[in-house]
Amino acid sequence: MSQISRISGALGYRLIFCTQYPIASTFPGPIKQNMVAKISFRLPTEIASRVAIDKSGAEKLSHPGRGIYQTHETTYFQAPILSDEDMMKRLEHLKGEDAEFTIIDLKGGLEFWRLRNHVNIKGIATDALEANLTLRKIRNEINKEMKRFRDNDYNNIVNTNEKKRKFIIIDEAAELAPEYRDWE
Repeated sequence: MSQISRISGALGYRLIFCTQYPIASTFPGPIKQNMVAKISFRLPTEIASRVAIDKSGAEKLSHPGRGIYQTHETTYFQAPILSDEDMMKRLEHLKGEDAEFTIIDLKGGLEFWRLRNHVNIKGIATDALEANLTLRKIRNEINKEMKRFRDNDYNNIVNTNEKKRKFIIIDEAAELAPEYRDWE
């Protein structure tokens, strides 16, 4: 994971980690230092808040859907509650877009499974073995892209004609076993 998080941004990948239980071993320093933005909703403790967004405050959020968006500055926001129908409408809007999603749902939940046939979904992994295989494929793709970038003297994705945005969503990131988090 640390290699993917370190290199992926320059190649057009966006990593999205989701968990209800942020713990320090889930988000070690090498992964967190490459996250340009962090979002948190209400968390049970100040420690969990510090793990999630590097500062306290998420434990004090009072209303459902209230959140903190943390970049170089802090922004508070109110997230809307979307029905399944609303979410599917928004995904349908993406069909013509150059976006590609790989979803790793480590609790095997069904919330992403219904999206498996969506044109923008590249793959869905629902257990640790599938997650490991998927992350290894992504790492291999990134290594191929790095070679292509070096061969063409590109510095980052801005220097290319690549238009596709690639998102890797890891749901229940706390469930990612330590041996899959770091391949150094």
